[in-house]
Amino acid sequence: MPTLLPRAEFIAFIELDAAENAKMIGMVSWDKAMAMAGDRLQRDKRSPPRWATSNYFPTAAELAKLELENSPFE
Repeated sequence: MPTLLPRAEFIAFIELDAAENAKMIGMVSWDKAMAMAGDRLQRDKRSPPRWATSNYFPTAAELAKLELENSPFE
């Protein structure tokens, strides 16, 4: 689902099933996510800026490389 991401400490990756029920896949730091996918996101000119995801969502291989955590706060 296309979205606009503000800069944040962490990014949560969510999957929707056929009934649009949300399931959190995991979380990763902003820096780690941007190192992997930042070139696929479009920064806008707002203040504070947002990054548009368009239709991009990481592949299973990309998600594995990110080493997602269930909760970085625990």
